[in-house]
Amino acid sequence: MTIQHSIDLEAELGCPPTPFEVFKLMHKKKDGSFVDKRSNDINEAVENMVAIGSQMTDESIEAPKIDVAHIYLQAAGVEPKKRRELQEIQENLLRKNKEIQQMNEEMQKQIEEMKKGEEERLKREDEMQYKILQMEQIMCKLSHASSIYQPSAENPSRSPEVTTHTDSE
Repeated sequence: MTIQHSIDLEAELGCPPTPFEVFKLMHKKKDGSFVDKRSNDINEAVENMVAIGSQMTDESIEAPKIDVAHIYLQAAGVEPKKRRELQEIQENLLRKNKEIQQMNEEMQKQIEEMKKGEEERLKREDEMQYKILQMEQIMCKLSHASSIYQPSAENPSRSPEVTTHTDSE
């Protein structure tokens, strides 16, 4: 769940969370208290070290940059080599998550394009079916008309009677 917590926290913060921020998220109850004494002790130790580190000795000097991740990992008792490994793992996971999100977005675009293509194909198919139906109707009318004007087998000279009207009648 640490990965998902990191991803959610990054979305909330707008930048990758520090291990300490993930720790606080994962080790607090809904009421805001820590889940156990050790978690509370680690939190207090980190906050105290950060407070001490951020105190300025001279007002003309810029405040020192505090590495909260390093302080947290030290307070939690994580060895330096393991700290680097954990940070690399977290960075890799966050990078992979971004890649997956980009791939997801690209796939969504492709799906939308495929849907549009399918809609256009169905529309053309409907148009073609309509044209086929019209052609069948025309063929039926032509067939009917040609049977009326064709000589019958009994009387090959028979053609449809044409009545002409003259003025003298």
